[in-house]
Amino acid sequence: MQLTTEQLGFFKHNGYLIVPGVMDPQLCAKARDRLWDSLPASSAIKRHDPSTHVGPFNEHDVESDHLNLRQGYRWQLRSVGTEPPLIDLVFSSTLQTIATQLLGDNMLRPPHVGGRPMGTHGAAWPGGPVDPADNEGARGIYATLPYGDRPREIDHCHTDGHPFNLGMVGLIDAVPRDGGGFKVWPGSHRRLYPTFQMSYDQPRIPYYP
Repeated sequence: MQLTTEQLGFFKHNGYLIVPGVMDPQLCAKARDRLWDSLPASSAIKRHDPSTHVGPFNEHDVESDHLNLRQGYRWQLRSVGTEPPLIDLVFSSTLQTIATQLLGDNMLRPPHVGGRPMGTHGAAWPGGPVDPADNEGARGIYATLPYGDRPREIDHCHTDGHPFNLGMVGLIDAVPRDGGGFKVWPGSHRRLYPTFQMSYDQPRIPYYP
């Protein structure tokens, strides 16, 4: 699959692009299974009972391990990032073709099956975000538990404090309107880039494509 000139122009202007139907449905199903299988059998959250899915995680289900984080409404399974099914899903020929169009030739770093997943190094500094250095695959599978009746909060945004050239987020299941656990701010890249004092603000973290 090749992006059209119109799609490339949209990405350049808005800083994001939605491309439906580019992820293998069977591999998406395997990824969902892997996420659910990571829960302990004693978990209060039951896959086939949506009434148990509403967050936050209860005290029994909280996990602070950076490779399998479950806190509040966040569920971040990073340990799977270098497992074959997830690498096959994220590093498919279709997605690599799209990434190469956006970045140019020879800019993609190949994944390492069985390598170091993101979170191996823990936090970048005490109390800080997870250190992405030396991640050898995908970031992992991230999920946000439903908020239920909790009032909607004011939208907030942030920029990641580490260098990267392109981020891809894929939905591995159907989500309700305003769901998906990810939000973009169209055009923010053009407003924020001139405010950076340097290309990235953590020179101690080695640059990676």
